[in-house]
Amino acid sequence: LNMCLMVVEIGYGAFAGSLGLVCDGVHLAINCFGIAISLVALEVSKRPPTLRSSYGFDRVHVLAAFTNAIFLAFVALFLSVEALHRFGGEDQRAAAHADHV
Repeated sequence: LNMCLMVVEIGYGAFAGSLGLVCDGVHLAINCFGIAISLVALEVSKRPPTLRSSYGFDRVHVLAAFTNAIFLAFVALFLSVEALHRFGGEDQRAAAHADHV
């Protein structure tokens, strides 16, 4: 359900030129990405120790959280730059279409 709403919001936001809808869609995408990374980290952390990793994979969830945080920081930076570019503009086409979603 989250991914379906994400596709609708990003698609319609891009069509309508609505940065708000695109931001919300990207927020949903980051949630899906974070859940997927967490599930992979959960499965990897169950592996037993090996000769190369004598402590096992118990702390792989820390790397998963770090990856998610870096991805979120890049997306936030991109959306902030895009918002600053639009701040002084006169693009009003989003107002007419944003209410449909």
